[in-house]
Amino acid sequence: MTDNKEVSVKKQVQESLLRHCQETGNYVFDNEIVKEISKQVGFGNPFDATKVDSTEQLSNFLIEEDYFILHLGEGNHKFVKGIDKGFHEFEEVPEENICDWEYRKSLLNEYDTSESNILSVAFNQRITHHFLYGDKKASAKVYQSRRTKKSISYNVGEERIETSRLQMEIDQTFDREGIVTVIVSKYG
Repeated sequence: MTDNKEVSVKKQVQESLLRHCQETGNYVFDNEIVKEISKQVGFGNPFDATKVDSTEQLSNFLIEEDYFILHLGEGNHKFVKGIDKGFHEFEEVPEENICDWEYRKSLLNEYDTSESNILSVAFNQRITHHFLYGDKKASAKVYQSRRTKKSISYNVGEERIETSRLQMEIDQTFDREGIVTVIVSKYG
């Protein structure tokens, strides 16, 4: 375990999980081992240990070893080699693509700062329409947050990933002219 006092307890759990998988040679692990290791290091929310939305939430050890965590469904997870296959560093927005936007105040715009509310404001202000379709007046069908469990297979690089009843959350979906756009929002 790293002696760095700045390493969060969540990151300590991640580091211990990867070390455990390296020792056993099996990079698939379940919630039971997450709970066990969380208890050992004093992390009170074991289910949060495997939720990583950005590379800033990965321990230095995972970054050095070049692994990230994927959810497989039904309480199973997997360390996958190649952080660059799991995360994308966003490019700078060119100055010519930045524009002023007239803000139209509305009663509920600033009511809360939830991901759902921010997506609603972007939709109601027509920012989403402009960004997706280049047209503030574009008409699209919108579907709000939904959760579903699906068993899917996909590749991460050359590695085949099989999931079983993987819970997926979609924050907003647009359907326009046969093209579907899925939005997942992260705040903070």
